[in-house]
Amino acid sequence: MGIIRTHMVWNLHTHHDMTHHPWDALTLHCGASSGESGPFIWRRTNGEGPMTPNDLSKQLRQEAGEYLARRRGVVGASLVAVGAMSLITLYQMGLIAHLPDPPLPGFDADKVDASAEAYAKLAMPDGVLGLGSYAVTAAFAAMGGEDRATTHPWMPLALAAKVAFDTVQAGKLSVDQWTKHRAFCVWCLLASGATAVTVPLVIPEARAAVTHLLTARRRHPPPHRAAPVSRRSAWVIPRGRASLPTGTRCARCHRPHRHDQTHNIAGSRSPQRDGAPNPDTS
Repeated sequence: MGIIRTHMVWNLHTHHDMTHHPWDALTLHCGASSGESGPFIWRRTNGEGPMTPNDLSKQLRQEAGEYLARRRGVVGASLVAVGAMSLITLYQMGLIAHLPDPPLPGFDADKVDASAEAYAKLAMPDGVLGLGSYAVTAAFAAMGGEDRATTHPWMPLALAAKVAFDTVQAGKLSVDQWTKHRAFCVWCLLASGATAVTVPLVIPEARAAVTHLLTARRRHPPPHRAAPVSRRSAWVIPRGRASLPTGTRCARCHRPHRHDQTHNIAGSRSPQRDGAPNPDTS
């Protein structure tokens, strides 16, 4: 019995040639063709063929592009922050009784991470929230192939937005440690430092994505819609008695007429409002 292979391709292009339109570089390919594994495969519609999971695996592990190296740095920094948040979570959930601190004045991780502010959001420890947040950042950095700034520009832009959010949040929490508790948590500062490292790493790829989108918009502007026709410009009935086709609406009285009904418009040329009497109607 033969194997039935099905394919479903969803192109995002509308009216331009997909081999030249940079906005149309995304296709969702569903199938089980030769050399492809997995139900969903992102492929390029510029003639280079599908991006299979095997190709993605080779790119992420073996290629040495500039943006790819920066993305690896973002993933590494995010994992450092995840490690710090994991240790904090162990303390906040009672799995360990004490967080180690450096032998320096002003450091008291137990005081900071056991405070009421650390349990005020979503009725859970903020260490768990930090774990999820930095995991999302690592996912955005690992998503897509080497040239995603041109094939999927939303990916580096989403990563840049997430890193900006992480930076603002880390800075606020670092300031709150001293203003509210007069102490610092070394593990929180480690996560904040890892967040600061990711900022210069995501800027070049995000800039390339923005440049690509602006270039694509200038090269392929959206189609212009026809200007709406006003009632006065649509008034083409000559003076005298004229008949209107079935289903049309008179330009003067704005009422529907039958094909055998005539309308004397020899009087005033100003159109009547809906529902107002028209003395010229015969």
